[in-house]
Amino acid sequence: MLRAVDISSHQAGIYIPGLDCDVVIIKATGGTGYMNPYWREWADAVLGSGKLLGLYHYAMEWGDYNDSLAEADYFCDEIGDFFGRCVPILDFEADAQSLPVSWALKWMERVGGRTGSTPMFYAYASYLNSRSHAELTRWPLWMASYLNKYQGAGWVDNPDNIWPTGDWPGMTMYQYTSSGYIGGYDGPLDLSVFYGERGDWEALIRDDLDPAEIWGYKL
Repeated sequence: MLRAVDISSHQAGIYIPGLDCDVVIIKATGGTGYMNPYWREWADAVLGSGKLLGLYHYAMEWGDYNDSLAEADYFCDEIGDFFGRCVPILDFEADAQSLPVSWALKWMERVGGRTGSTPMFYAYASYLNSRSHAELTRWPLWMASYLNKYQGAGWVDNPDNIWPTGDWPGMTMYQYTSSGYIGGYDGPLDLSVFYGERGDWEALIRDDLDPAEIWGYKL
């Protein structure tokens, strides 16, 4: 099991090498016009410190509707230097939840094809259980669900979950708090556990691991 944090421009000034974690997932882009000004510097720091890297795209940034392939290409064009060195991720929340699941399907197919890696799909538990996502289950799920007992907590190796994982038989990664505290940073962070080992994360980067091999928490 790996310990993962995800960060965006809200964490400006964060010192990556000092973070007590195995994986750092960075917001790189959103929509077809937003780019995190710190993402490249941070990504270099993640790899330079020996940690594992994920890069994510925030769908429908600012509520602006765009074609899914346009957003996928915007993300890929921006992170091209890191193909083969990161797990790409689609962050599907907020306004994006009004989009059809087919929008996400096209994004995942395009990004997987362009990066040569297995992309991951991120969403909140309540949304995942509100409609069918059967067409996305070939890709690993990163699910968010926060129990009050974990708000303000640190690392929890096997955090509890009260939600089913929708159409997925399990989740590959679980974001269990939005206000966790760990060594190396004074403020609150999103904390997640990845139900695999370093080699599994690297296999997702190479696109040679079946996500079913590392399904995690199930209800």
